[in-house]
Amino acid sequence: MNAKTKIREFALNIKTSARTSPGAFVLIALLGLTQLLYAHIPCAIDLNILFAFSIIFTASDFVKNAGQKRKLIIYILIAVFIGTLYVFRLFTYSEKTDLANSSLMILYCWVAAVFFFSPEQNYITEFKLRFIHVLVSLLFFAALYASVFISVFFINAIFNLDLDFVDSVIFRIANSSASVTGSIVFISYKTKTERLHSKLFTLMFRDILSLLLPVLCALGLVYLAKFIILPASGERLGLDEWYYLIYAALILCVLMMENFTGVQKRARLVSFALALAPILFIAASIRVRAVNTDSWLSPGFTKQDESFIHEIILNAVLCLFFIYAVFKDKKITIKLNAAIAAAALVLFFPVIGYHNYSAYKKLDPKSLTNDRNALERFIYAKKAVPEPQKIRIYHGYESSFSPLENVDHIIDTTDYAHVLLGVTLAADFDIKQPGPVQSEKKPSEMTYKNRNFRIAEEGKLLYIENKLTGEQSAIDVYGRVKADTDKEKAEKDFPDDKKTQVEPVFTFENADLKLYIRSYLYREDDYAEIKFNAYIKK
Repeated sequence: MNAKTKIREFALNIKTSARTSPGAFVLIALLGLTQLLYAHIPCAIDLNILFAFSIIFTASDFVKNAGQKRKLIIYILIAVFIGTLYVFRLFTYSEKTDLANSSLMILYCWVAAVFFFSPEQNYITEFKLRFIHVLVSLLFFAALYASVFISVFFINAIFNLDLDFVDSVIFRIANSSASVTGSIVFISYKTKTERLHSKLFTLMFRDILSLLLPVLCALGLVYLAKFIILPASGERLGLDEWYYLIYAALILCVLMMENFTGVQKRARLVSFALALAPILFIAASIRVRAVNTDSWLSPGFTKQDESFIHEIILNAVLCLFFIYAVFKDKKITIKLNAAIAAAALVLFFPVIGYHNYSAYKKLDPKSLTNDRNALERFIYAKKAVPEPQKIRIYHGYESSFSPLENVDHIIDTTDYAHVLLGVTLAADFDIKQPGPVQSEKKPSEMTYKNRNFRIAEEGKLLYIENKLTGEQSAIDVYGRVKADTDKEKAEKDFPDDKKTQVEPVFTFENADLKLYIRSYLYREDDYAEIKFNAYIKK
């Protein structure tokens, strides 16, 4: 099949999908629009997430196989639900309501994914095909996203356009086009079933993991049992959120293994380990929590000062499902999706789910009501005058002189009584301001042999005073370094023969001493540092 035929076939798939699922394409258009105009839409990220998972929901058999009237009702309910969540997000002042709204949004996304992975028949085979379907769509998204950015990067480099890649129209176009393309591929792509299992897939899940996983699971169970017997022993790697990530990965592996009839018994062994693991995890967690009072050592996702009940219920649901799968169904079935949905309810059901319950406990009674709702905060931020960018400059100068290649510095002391090398003066002007601050506080002034050196004028000047004669000098370090830095920035793209050479040495001299400025760092309203060598004359 040549490229032209493939394009024609894909276009036909898009036309068919648009005819059978028009609501999905409306959602895709809205997703692209909110991605393109996100800077002008309050809480745009919420809309993006809701539209994306609504597209996933409309691709499920539950929606695709529904009649026209039923589809219309589903689309109306989706619109009402998204609109209700969005209105609550924009206009609520209550912190509790806002948290409940977030939980409901996450729960909706979770349930949408569960519906998509709930085929009407052939659960194991369809799960694999739909998983590949998602990966293909993400690949198209990433490919287009990267293509737009790489193309603009080369155009910017060729024509010296100095384009902004972080928060600009380019970023919005890349986001929007990649999201629309990925979503259209997701809705329209037809998984090829002529060759169900590739050689790599067969090698991985039938020949390798089917042998390794039962052994690894047995070792994992022993590892969990160790903490029941010795709760204070060693590091508790795997008793945190990693436990759930590993558990989910094992479920995915079992689902893939069950595509092969020859490894069903090994898959059941892994499923049996998945049934035992929650029991051991709960027992180990209770033992560890009783022995260790440090909150950062708390097992699972529940902190030491939080109720452990949600984690117990979650693991009980997983345990019951896998016991049923091993002894009743003899394999994993679509009932897994019911267990996943139940886990979502435990974690994200509004008010009583873990996400809300733990957050409500930590709320300060004084902060239950916000001064501004999300819409008012958005409008205020749009109207606020942006603060001017703080000045930050750094420049180094030559301060070591030697005619010999293997000698860094030769000092002729004929005219000098004392030589001070590596003097550093620094000043913090706003130590409460977050940001990089020197770990060791250096003095902003220094006195040596009746000669005082100090930083003044907010770090812009270096004052030198001879306390015996009363002679004073002021070096405008900031002015010289700012001019040199601005000149280098302005000419950074010039050919070398067109650039104005900056004087490599910054020196100051009077009747009393000679100074070589080694480097100067200045952060506006924050910090200044001068390093220099001082040659005091006889």
